[in-house]
Amino acid sequence: METPLAYPQVGLDSSVPYSVAKIYREAERIKQIAPNAYAVQIRRALEAVCKDRGSLKKTLAQRLKELADKGEIPMALIEATDMLR
Repeated sequence: METPLAYPQVGLDSSVPYSVAKIYREAERIKQIAPNAYAVQIRRALEAVCKDRGSLKKTLAQRLKELADKGEIPMALIEATDMLR
């Protein structure tokens, strides 16, 4: 069993859009019991971020790259998703 973090508290900033936060919170609830479902929910959260930021490219990878190129998300996120894919 994993010991919860006492500090720093990890959470979502109030600036995170409700649609993204809702999906992310659902993912967090299932992280320890269903890792594959967690990964699917995180993907859904990333898709919601792209939609919120107006990226309409065909694939998630293309949408994330577009946001990174515009400086809206860190390039490290693109690198991480490339490795996961």
